[in-house]
Amino acid sequence: MLFETLGQARIFLWMTAAGAGLSMLYDLFCLAGSAFGRRGEWVSDALFAAGAGALLFLGMKRVQMSGLRAYVLLGAAVGWFLYAASVSRFFRWTSEKIGNYRRKKETDNG
Repeated sequence: MLFETLGQARIFLWMTAAGAGLSMLYDLFCLAGSAFGRRGEWVSDALFAAGAGALLFLGMKRVQMSGLRAYVLLGAAVGWFLYAASVSRFFRWTSEKIGNYRRKKETDNG
């Protein structure tokens, strides 16, 4: 049995939402970091890693978990996968179109 209590199912669902939220945050960091070149990408990756770790730790502390459970990581992974399979594709397509528009505008003006 995957979930022994209703509380575990609730935590799994919250971690699924957290995984999707962190994936969206990563896309935003990538978009912001790409505006500053390679150095910006390294900085955005480091900031994301620190922020994601802190948010997951605080989330687990909020639900008063004493240790790391498999369903917590599974929930975050499911959230990441759902976001990556749906919203992320549209987000990346949109940011690519915006980038192409900006590059075209710069070459037309410069």
